[in-house]
Amino acid sequence: MKKINILVNIGIYLVNKKVLNFMPKNKLFQITELIEKLKRNGFKIGVFPVDEEEWIDVGQWNEFKKTVDIFA
Repeated sequence: MKKINILVNIGIYLVNKKVLNFMPKNKLFQITELIEKLKRNGFKIGVFPVDEEEWIDVGQWNEFKKTVDIFA
């Protein structure tokens, strides 16, 4: 079986508080829009690869319960 590496967004963001000035108030604003806006304004955007063994998806109730058991 061939292994394929693909970067995906897992939804964890660490931002400088200056970034808040680029977000409209009281309006839906997608993170992808924010990233593009920041890039246009000269901000550096970085990524931190997370290995499959370092990540636990708790988006489903049964997976969350398994995770609680691991750390209990």
